[in-house]
Amino acid sequence: MNKIKCPYCAEEILADAKKCKHCGEWLEVPSSSQIFSPSNSTIDARAVSKGIKDAQYSKTISGILVILAMIPSIYLGLFHWLLGLATFIFLVYLISKHYYRE
Repeated sequence: MNKIKCPYCAEEILADAKKCKHCGEWLEVPSSSQIFSPSNSTIDARAVSKGIKDAQYSKTISGILVILAMIPSIYLGLFHWLLGLATFIFLVYLISKHYYRE
């Protein structure tokens, strides 16, 4: 069993593999003289890592802001429950529109 490293995640996979079992990336079918290396990859690992970190940060900020949106909603809900609910829905809409990027 001849094994090579996946160019996307660097885990060992079978040389005949068409898809990496670790990261799920589809692999090019290598010719007998071609060996996978990160330089053959079309995806920059740093850009992918930055994108993942940005998405996690965005989700964290959105979650914190939604929790903070509960404060004025609860306060206004003391006067009337519908006012509190409408305020909460409106604030969550604004937060999701401006701060959440996937």
